[in-house]
Amino acid sequence: MKTLTKRLTALLLAFVAAIGFSFSVFAANGTEDLQTELLAELPSVAAKAAAEEPQSKEAAAVYPIVYLSGFGSQLYTQASTDPQAYFDWLLDDGGLVDSVWVGLGKTALKVLYTPWLWWLPNLLADAVCEFMSAAFGPIACDEEGNTVHDVANNHRNYPLRYALVYGRQMFEFHYDWRMDPWDTAVELRAYIDDVLAGTGAAKVEIDTISYGTNVVCAYLEQYGTAGLNSVFFGVSAAGGVPLVEELLQKHLETNVPAILDFAASATGNAAMSGRSEQMFDIATFLSDFSWVYPLLRSSAVAWTLGTLLNGFLWLLEDYLYNNALIPFFAQWPGLWSMVADDSAYENAKAVLLKGEKYAVLRDKIDRYHYNVAIRADEIIQDAAEEIKVGVLAAYGYAAIPAGAYTSYQGDMLIGSARESFGAIVAPYGETLGENYEQAVADGVDHLSPDGEVDASTCALPNQTWFFKGYVHKNDYRQAGMYAWFLDSSQPRVCEDYPQFTEYWW
Repeated sequence: MKTLTKRLTALLLAFVAAIGFSFSVFAANGTEDLQTELLAELPSVAAKAAAEEPQSKEAAAVYPIVYLSGFGSQLYTQASTDPQAYFDWLLDDGGLVDSVWVGLGKTALKVLYTPWLWWLPNLLADAVCEFMSAAFGPIACDEEGNTVHDVANNHRNYPLRYALVYGRQMFEFHYDWRMDPWDTAVELRAYIDDVLAGTGAAKVEIDTISYGTNVVCAYLEQYGTAGLNSVFFGVSAAGGVPLVEELLQKHLETNVPAILDFAASATGNAAMSGRSEQMFDIATFLSDFSWVYPLLRSSAVAWTLGTLLNGFLWLLEDYLYNNALIPFFAQWPGLWSMVADDSAYENAKAVLLKGEKYAVLRDKIDRYHYNVAIRADEIIQDAAEEIKVGVLAAYGYAAIPAGAYTSYQGDMLIGSARESFGAIVAPYGETLGENYEQAVADGVDHLSPDGEVDASTCALPNQTWFFKGYVHKNDYRQAGMYAWFLDSSQPRVCEDYPQFTEYWW
C-alpha cells in the first residue's frame, strides 16, 4: 500500500512543479518582440569602431536599454546561430503544461487497460519517470552544477540585435538561468561593454524582472554601477522565493485553506487568459468547482483533507526527492540563488547537497549566497546613492502556498514582502488592522489605501511602487510605469506616480 501511495502521488508532484514553473515563464516570455520582430541589427563592435567615430559620451542624452528576462526563458543548442532555432524544450509556448495533461492522460489509459492491480504502481512510476525525463532531462545539470547536454543561451547575444522601445534601442541579454548568477554577471558586464561600444552611448538603462534581478544584484556587487544610468527591478526574485526555499528544505506540508485561496486567485485572474491559454484553461477548470470551496473550508473537512495529504507527502517524501526534485531541479545552481533566508539556505544544503559529490556545487552557490543573497537590501541601497533605482512589487493575489508560508499575498508566485525588499504585508484577505500605525515615520505616507501594505520598511521606501492585482510578468511597460521611470531625473513616490496603483487586468 505504501508503494502504491508513493507512485500515485508522484504524478501530483510533477503536476504541481509544472504549474509553479508555468507562472515563472510569464516573466521569461515577456520579450517575444525582441526575438521575433527584430527591427535592426548592429554591425560587429570591431567593424563599427573601424567605420565611424562613436558619438560623444557627454552628448548622449537617451541611453539604450539592456533587458534581462526571468527564469525559464528559451534555451538553445550551443551550435545554433539562427535567432529562431531555439532548443524546443517543453517550457516553450505552454508545452510543459500540455505535457502534464498528456502524461496524466496516458497514465489513465494504461490504468484502464491494466488487468492486474499489482502492476499499477510500476505503470505509475514509469509515467512519472517518462514525464520528468522528457520535460527536464534535456536541461538537467550534473552534480557539479554543469549542463549535461549541449544547451546554453549566452551565445545568442551576438551579433547585437535590438528593438525600439519608447524610442530607445532595447537589447535583450540572453543568459542561461540554470547557471550561477555570479558567473552570469561576468557575462553581463562583457555584454554591456559591447552595447556601449556598438552604440557609442556612455551608459545603459537596466530593465530586469523576476530572476533577472538576481543577476543584476550580482553585477552590482562585483562591478558597482559601472556603465549604468538606472536599474529597474520588476517583481524581483532577488529577495528570495518562499516556494523554492520550502521545497529545497523538504517542507511539503499542505494547508487546505491556503490552497483554496490560491485557487480562488487563479479563477479571478483575467490577465492570465492573455498570457497563457493553458493556464486560463486551468483557471476555468478550477472555477467550475468553486461551489465546493465553502465546504472544503469548514474546519472539520479542511483538517481531514490536510491530515490525509500531509500523510501522503510524508510517506513519499524520499521517493519524490530522489527521483524528481534533486536530479532535475536541485542541481541547477541558479535555483539556489532564490533561497535568500540564511537559515533556510543552510538547512536546504544539509538536506539535499550532502557528501563530497556536491562539494563543487556547494562552493558555487555559496559564493552568490554570502556575497549577494543575504545582502540584497544593502546592494540596492548602495546603488541608489549613485544612479536611478526603482522597485516594482505586486500584491492582491494569494501566492503559491509552500510549507510554513500559507495565505501570504503577492503576484501568485512571489510574496510582496520579498519583491519589495522588506515591506510589511498583511496575509491574503486581511488588513494590517484598523489602528495600525506606519512602522517607520519618515514624513511620507507609505500605507496602502486598503490597509494591506506598509512600504515604510522597504530597503528603498521612496523608490518602491506596488501594483495591486498584478500577476508575475512584465506588463508594467503597458501601464507606462517604465516610460515614466526613464523620463524622470529622480523618480520618487509622488502624485504623478503614486506608491500604490490598482492593476486588475
